Amino acid sequence: MLCIIFGPICFIIGFNMDLFYGPEVAGFAAVGWWGFGAVSFIVGVILLIIASLWKSSGKGLKGYVSVNNSTSMFISSDDE
Repeated sequence: MLCIIFGPICFIIGFNMDLFYGPEVAGFAAVGWWGFGAVSFIVGVILLIIASLWKSSGKGLKGYVSVNNSTSMFISSDDE
């Protein structure tokens, strides 16, 4: 979710590069920020699609985490 939010923030920062750099450099810095924002936004959308597909298939973490295990990870003082 942060990737999707960070993408537009990078675009806004890119538009304001003329405040920080001279006119010769501001265009290159803006393109860099816009590129980073676009990649961040695309990665966020891809991760969101993967998460929604994974949740809709019902997998979740059920196959990876065993919650029905009766043994405890911690040894109490009564076991000594």
